[in-house]
Amino acid sequence: MDRDATNNQIPQQSSHYFPDDGVEISSDFDSGNLARAERSSARSYLLWIGPDCMGTQAENSCRTWFYFKVTVQTPQTLYFLIKNMNLQFKVFKEGMKPVYKIQDRWQRIPGPVSFNLNEDDPYSMELSFSITISKDIYLAFTYPWSHTDNRLFLNDIKAHCLLKNIYFHEENLIFTLEKRPCEILTISSVYGLIEEHEKSIQYLYPSTADRAYNFIGKKYVIITARVHPGETQGSFMMNGFIKFLVSDDPRAVVLRDYFVFKIVPILNPDAVIRGHYRTDTKGVNLNRFYTNPSLTEHPTVYAVKELFLALKDLIYCYIDLHGHATKKGCFVYGNYMEFSKQVECCLFPKLISLNCINFDFEGSNFTEKNMRAKDKRGLSKEGSGRVALFKFSGLPRCYTLECNFNTGKVLNSIEMSGLPEPDECNGSSWVYNKQPVEYNIEIYEDVGRAIGIALLDSICKNPYSRVLHKDPDLKNLRLEVAGYIAGQAPFRFDPVVKKAMKNKEELTKLLIDGGKKLVEKIEKNNKNAKNDKSEKRVCIKKTTELIRVPRVSKTLQPVSTEIEFRPSKRVIISDVKKDDSTIVPIKNYMFPNVHKPISQKKAAPSKKIKPSNKRPKVKLIAPSLTVEKEPNIAIIEVKAS
Repeated sequence: MDRDATNNQIPQQSSHYFPDDGVEISSDFDSGNLARAERSSARSYLLWIGPDCMGTQAENSCRTWFYFKVTVQTPQTLYFLIKNMNLQFKVFKEGMKPVYKIQDRWQRIPGPVSFNLNEDDPYSMELSFSITISKDIYLAFTYPWSHTDNRLFLNDIKAHCLLKNIYFHEENLIFTLEKRPCEILTISSVYGLIEEHEKSIQYLYPSTADRAYNFIGKKYVIITARVHPGETQGSFMMNGFIKFLVSDDPRAVVLRDYFVFKIVPILNPDAVIRGHYRTDTKGVNLNRFYTNPSLTEHPTVYAVKELFLALKDLIYCYIDLHGHATKKGCFVYGNYMEFSKQVECCLFPKLISLNCINFDFEGSNFTEKNMRAKDKRGLSKEGSGRVALFKFSGLPRCYTLECNFNTGKVLNSIEMSGLPEPDECNGSSWVYNKQPVEYNIEIYEDVGRAIGIALLDSICKNPYSRVLHKDPDLKNLRLEVAGYIAGQAPFRFDPVVKKAMKNKEELTKLLIDGGKKLVEKIEKNNKNAKNDKSEKRVCIKKTTELIRVPRVSKTLQPVSTEIEFRPSKRVIISDVKKDDSTIVPIKNYMFPNVHKPISQKKAAPSKKIKPSNKRPKVKLIAPSLTVEKEPNIAIIEVKAS
């Protein structure tokens, strides 16, 4: 156990001996967490998880991660009741079970699991399970990966790279709050290496040892994991990626020739060692501080941002690996940008889905709303790595890649590559006999492998591609992705995109030109829209439609639009959205089911009439309002209720 920087005992890492049953329960090791244990009856125990930052002023409500060892003198069945777990009902309703380790292999516990709301604390739940123990075992919330595990893994990788003449350099990126090194790896081939070391970056790389070598003619890929310490899926995806990257697979050989990889396996080592679930040693969610990280308060995030800015023009892709407790599947959170860049942003995760059975492309999210979403503490995702670094650089390939703790929703049908593949790449293998599939370490590692293969596909250099043999320049796949994006909000309401989607050649031009023509057309259309007084017709088919109306200077004047709707519906104009997706709230306007047309000069009184089978046309007048700046197009949200 590495406690060099924690002179005192970590309170959530403790040992408890029960002589009546001959049982010892201990979490006194790297990544362990079990603050308290009591014997309730023979072979039955009440357990309490230690919250993040337990016993300090930063103690918070994060109580999900547990990891402890059980030692018995004689074989017996033990019953455990965890009293204070966070409300993780959804993942357990989907069949989630804790894991146990015996004979060096982790697996889900075989027996049933029950969970209930804690009657004494409505903000926590009770989790109970039993297990038969014949010798020492470890139990955990999910598959653990400790700081020690990672150190041993990296030692093996380093030795392997030395034998295979693969460029591998490990150094301390920065010291953590508890003065532990945050390691960063540089992995590539020796192709393009020059006899020149990377320049120092102020406050980073505190060691006096030589820096990594520079490369020419290569792009850089930055991959990080474990900013949230309890999301161990990130480590297993990372491990799968690293194993593939340094392997003899011919795809990996080419991948090393084209890219230099900067890898931070554990971004929050202090919290990983302490057995935290989500926050650092100050109770901070580090993945909300990339916009303006503090060198003294958020050193590892500060270092990644500075590394990113130093390599800015050379970076091809940035990926931050995470785990997810509620949303099922493996997917990415990307960013929202103009159409042609959005296609490039979405192309890479689409390629992952073509190389990974468990990756859910359509479950991914690239909306501006998600970029601005706030967590339970009110902190915006604008401070996350993938959003903040995208805004600093404009790099379209900035992602958060998530895997659920338990299972997914889709299984992709993928082609065989022609090379030896693990069972997780074969949809007919035993791995997928049980539905829904229970995620395990090997499935997470396969997602990591797919990242590497998709990177190679994205530059059209994969010698054993599942995609390039029928689409060598990815032209058709780009068009397919463009079609998917064009059907998503807000692009499905954009007249330029809608027009381009009707003409394959026009769409191709937009994508090839890198969006230049698209931008020019949008600017031209927006200029014309200011003076456009024409009425637009929309048919309300769903509960909510977006109606585009012309925008006039900074203050919206009353503008008419013609709408068709069923006689049984009412229409509410609830708010106006600007192009940057901020919402300008205005008063709700309720219109009767059916009434005579309203002229712009004077509104006629509403009049009830008998419903008919015909769809009456009703003119609605958008109310006047002033906005902070002049957007290009006003979008009035019209709800049918």
